[in-house]
Amino acid sequence: MRIYLVRHGQTVRGREETFRGRMDAPLDDMGRKQAAAVATALRDVKLVAVYTSPLSRSVDTARAIAVSHGINIIVRDALTDIDVGEWEGLSTDRIRSDYGRLYLDWQTGPDSFTFPGGESLSDVSDRAMAAMDKIVSSHEHDDELVIVSHRVLTKLILLNMLHAPVSSFWKLSQDPCCINVVDYTEAGYVVESVNCISHLA
Repeated sequence: MRIYLVRHGQTVRGREETFRGRMDAPLDDMGRKQAAAVATALRDVKLVAVYTSPLSRSVDTARAIAVSHGINIIVRDALTDIDVGEWEGLSTDRIRSDYGRLYLDWQTGPDSFTFPGGESLSDVSDRAMAAMDKIVSSHEHDDELVIVSHRVLTKLILLNMLHAPVSSFWKLSQDPCCINVVDYTEAGYVVESVNCISHLA
C-alpha cells in the first residue's frame, strides 16, 4: 500500500507567523496554486481515497486532489491540527512577549511541552497514528491513497514511523503542499521520501 502524506497549502495566517491551531485559516492565492500543483503531481497515481483534516485549508487542498480522480474526500476529525489552547490566533512575537519561558520550553523541549489549555505533541501523535492505522486497515494491500493534514501532525506521523522520539520534532521540515511518500508493507511503515516540493517549482 502506498500512502501520500500531504501538508495543506499556504494560508494568510501562515505568512503572518501566527499560531493557527484549529482556527479556520483558508488558503490564500498561493495556497490554491500549490493545491493545484500537488493535484497535478498526483494526477497519474491510481488513488482510491483522499482523506483530510476537517479544517478548510486541508479540505480545499484535498478536494483539488480528489476532483482530478473523480472521487470524494473523506473527512477524519482525528487528522485535525494540534490544539494550541491559549496561543491560538496569537503571533509569535506576542507569545514571546507574554509567555517568554513557555515559548522557550516549546523551542527547546517539545517532547515535554503541553500548550496551555491545549494538547501535547504526544497527545497528537497518539491520535494521528490511531487514525493512520484505522485508515490502513480499511484498505487493500495494493491501494494508493492520500492523507492531507497539517505540519505538526505529519511531522509526528513520520517520526513515529521512523521510530524517532518526539524530541526530534524540530529535525523535520514540512513545507506547504509538500508530499511525503510512505509504503505500508509486511514489515510495517517504510518512509520512501520526505518533504518533496519539486512539483511547486
